[in-house]
Amino acid sequence: MKRFALAVVGLVVWGLVTTAAPTLAQPFTAQIQRALLVSGFSYPSTGVTLGITQLFLGPATSTGVTATSATTDVQFTKVVTGIQDAAATAVLTLTVPNAANVSYLRVDVVGTLGAGGAIGAYEASCGGTFTVVTTRTVGVTVATGGSSLADSTGSVAVAGATSCTLARSLAITTSTAGATNVIEVRVTIAKGGGSSQNHRAVLNVRLINDLGGASATTVS
Repeated sequence: MKRFALAVVGLVVWGLVTTAAPTLAQPFTAQIQRALLVSGFSYPSTGVTLGITQLFLGPATSTGVTATSATTDVQFTKVVTGIQDAAATAVLTLTVPNAANVSYLRVDVVGTLGAGGAIGAYEASCGGTFTVVTTRTVGVTVATGGSSLADSTGSVAVAGATSCTLARSLAITTSTAGATNVIEVRVTIAKGGGSSQNHRAVLNVRLINDLGGASATTVS
């Protein structure tokens, strides 16, 4: 610790009294190395310099496995309107290339009743979360599976209103081996009574691909 303190003092003094003061263009590690030399500190490798640099600037990367440059992560929010009551309606489309890859889709969704009910639009709403996994090898039809609706709020309704329910389903609409496959993610919003129609769904979508580029599954 005494030598480290001397190194820090050396860096400050060196920056004040030398004409070769550190600049933003000069790598910070080089400044640390020179400060160590000024203080008389002897270090066996640049690993020591890196460690001290990280004390000032923090680690260069987070701990754990770092995603490769090919990995993709897309997130967005989407609103779907005009959903008919109790009808499974496509709200997202997954397009899966004829390539070896795996993708993971997470969707937070809230559905709300349209106008025409006992109170009016937004009289009852319900939300939840679900996930979808796709996996594929070249020349073979995509395989997919989805979770049930989790973290469901159930029906949240204003006084005097009817209730609503929310469900999700999957449908592979194009499944030719050796070609691009298409999967529809569908949502069903149903009223508990009354005449509500033209329901709405708001989705927060996140899609992770193991491989990017031409191999990546896309969502729209």
